[in-house]
Amino acid sequence: MPLFISISLTPPTESPAEDIGSGRYSGTYFIDRWGQGSFDFLFVDPVLDKQLRSQAGIPLLMDAKVEQRTNPGSAIIRGVGKVAKLPRSVQLKITWCDVKGGDIDTRMLRIRSGSRANLKVELTNLTEKQIDLKDHPIILAIREHHPCSSGKGEKYDNDPLGFWSQRETYELDSGESWCFVDALFFLKELDAAIKLKDGGARVYRTPAGPKLNSGTTFAWSIPITAIPTNEYEVWVAFDQSRLVDIANPKQQRSEVFSNVLRLDSLSEKPNEWDGLQVGLSQTPSETKSTLTSTLTASFKNVSKEKISFFVPQVNGETDSSRDTLFYDVSGTRIGPLVNQNRRTLGGASEIELARGEERLFKIAPPADTAIARLAFYNNRFRSKANEIKGVKYGYIFSQHVIVSDQIHFDAAE
Repeated sequence: MPLFISISLTPPTESPAEDIGSGRYSGTYFIDRWGQGSFDFLFVDPVLDKQLRSQAGIPLLMDAKVEQRTNPGSAIIRGVGKVAKLPRSVQLKITWCDVKGGDIDTRMLRIRSGSRANLKVELTNLTEKQIDLKDHPIILAIREHHPCSSGKGEKYDNDPLGFWSQRETYELDSGESWCFVDALFFLKELDAAIKLKDGGARVYRTPAGPKLNSGTTFAWSIPITAIPTNEYEVWVAFDQSRLVDIANPKQQRSEVFSNVLRLDSLSEKPNEWDGLQVGLSQTPSETKSTLTSTLTASFKNVSKEKISFFVPQVNGETDSSRDTLFYDVSGTRIGPLVNQNRRTLGGASEIELARGEERLFKIAPPADTAIARLAFYNNRFRSKANEIKGVKYGYIFSQHVIVSDQIHFDAAE
């Protein structure tokens, strides 16, 4: 059964802080490709998945017990009371397509970093009345995930999404933190190209679309260009607030969501920041297969001086697997959660590299790994004459490594 996505698609408010409490919320339950459950803009406690999974993809009104640990900050649903279904005024279907509009028969599209993708949208009027699209905002939403920085002095490194319109962060009970960034494009010209690296629009717009009679379908294509390296989920939402009675929920709106597609923009080169280059490769002499194989993480000093940094330890052994994102052929994350919280890792090893020096460490990926990428937490200092010159914090992402021979680049151009 395909899972659907729902987050808060209301335009950002002027106040950055909001006291989020228990109450009645409208939204749709989903579990994303990274394993996190959400309802509207709220995270959902994993213990509730069994109760909600059967209603995934259905517009709902939900009485929810909500916990917000800090304000400003994200919130999590800890309990669910009464749940009621909302009507669906339209049906939305999205597919990947080529530049000529021909369908690409895949949910998981993989392209080279910086390439384009083409999204085909089909919207069908399920009501008995005519729907004028100019009265109902239509939103293209694109989500990515990466580990979160936290604490004073830290910043995002090589984060192509730091300028996007919304960010949700939640520290799990295990101490592991997730960041989700959602670019929301309120479509004015429905078939206008979206330049992804420019981020989501902050202006609440309604589309210049046609009037749809009952039972009719309108289809169009959206070119998505300048796609930064990352893993994404993509969906489209239709604001049906003027068409249904929401019965005074906490958000005065209701949205219908399309199916969810996945998009990987794959990098083939290692990245560096502040003199430290981080790469990931398949261990030499091993062939591509769907079976577990060994990967090699590389750390190279490309600065003009000696550098020091820290690599996490597990059970006394250097292990970067906890800093690595593993995905199966379908694009679903597998293996342990990415975790930059060192107190749960059992310490770290300090590594010193002379100018031009490189160190290699083996990583054993989980079974069924098809693609992997290292998200290295760069908590280190540069030194000269054995004196600390300055502290740098952030993430360095390696290139993607294709482990499975079932993975190929799709021709979306």
